[in-house]
Amino acid sequence: MSQLNHQNTQMLEIVCKYLEPLLDGRGNLISEISESNDDVRSFITTEIKKWLANDDFEDILPGMLLPDRASQSRLGNLIAQLSAISEL
Repeated sequence: MSQLNHQNTQMLEIVCKYLEPLLDGRGNLISEISESNDDVRSFITTEIKKWLANDDFEDILPGMLLPDRASQSRLGNLIAQLSAISEL
């Protein structure tokens, strides 16, 4: 793994670790971001688009959730939320 890929993977692991608790159970998060000022919304959507475009992100995300069936079943919802945020 190249240095850049290793650093990228480490960053994605950090993002994934904190992402699930942030999104989980926050039904109003999308509207909060939508109603935020243009600079904040633009930053968030741009970064999430980068994550979703990165193949490593979807590979790492399941490993950041608990391995039980209930936790893993939330994966699709998390990705859907991120996709919705990226389109704001």
